[in-house]
Amino acid sequence: MNEPALDGSKPGGESLFAAATTPDSSFHFTVMLKDGEAVRTLYRWGSEGVTGYRAQDFAAQPRLWLDMIPPDDQPLVLAQAQLLKEGRAAPPIEHRLIHRDGSTRWVLNMSVPHYDEQGRLQAYDGLLLDVTKTRKQRDQINTLRHAIEQSPSVIVITGEDGLIEYVNPKFCSLTGFSAAEVLGQNPSILKSGLEPDDLYKSLWDALRAGREWQGEYRNRRKDGSVYWEHATYSAILDEAGRATHYIKAAEDITARKQAEESRTEAMDQLYQAAHRDALTGLLNRRGFAEHLDRAWQLGVRHRQPMGSIIIDVDRFKTLNDAYGHLAGDEIIKEV
Repeated sequence: MNEPALDGSKPGGESLFAAATTPDSSFHFTVMLKDGEAVRTLYRWGSEGVTGYRAQDFAAQPRLWLDMIPPDDQPLVLAQAQLLKEGRAAPPIEHRLIHRDGSTRWVLNMSVPHYDEQGRLQAYDGLLLDVTKTRKQRDQINTLRHAIEQSPSVIVITGEDGLIEYVNPKFCSLTGFSAAEVLGQNPSILKSGLEPDDLYKSLWDALRAGREWQGEYRNRRKDGSVYWEHATYSAILDEAGRATHYIKAAEDITARKQAEESRTEAMDQLYQAAHRDALTGLLNRRGFAEHLDRAWQLGVRHRQPMGSIIIDVDRFKTLNDAYGHLAGDEIIKEV
């Protein structure tokens, strides 16, 4: 095996990793062993791009390769090296590395062993691949995934064809459907049948036009019960601006709707009590005065005549005294 120059020029026998990677993101080295102990390390190329240190720095400081690894990650790296020394398979590992500029990088550490004719480990090619950006992207994706799964809102993602590809746990707890039951299904399985078709048409018209849609409507759970939700729909676009998926974020507003309905009923009851006679259901004096005023204004505006009839029940007090108030009430209702 030819030793490279310390300036990182490639040796005659290149590392197996060299053809598939670039010097600015990968650090290649070869560790030579004798009787299971490392006796020489050949720093092939890419050390400065990944670690900030030159090949000369590693040659001058034998412990530098370990010192640039945070203490918490060192046991993992040493365990991988021990597996190689023992001639056992050493799977790739990810660990941190302190760059010469003080920044923390994430690297993928891989090794390929070389054995002699007797099956003894002679050397291994090592690769440190800078995966900092990939790791950050993966961490961001994991953070987003956890946020969606733990969200108090219902999250539904469909494909371009409108079929469900993802639902979060809140969806399952609200609707009673498991994820397995709805994946690949059309969201229409939740339709209550209580909303007009125009509502759904306006929803899809907005999405196809690239607009967000918000609204309130009723859906039906797996057990048949109806619930209200406030939903926001939007499209997920690719780099070309084409919709590849659609996402819905929704909240259960059933309790709010029930409270609004109760308030409406209470207000209606108060209005009826203030404007109508409790016995006959007819307008009382206040209600009649308001009704008469509206009718008068309408007649004036449209120049239409208006009339009124006054009905009097003669000797009603006599009937009331003779037969009682209950009988008097029945007479009033009949009249």
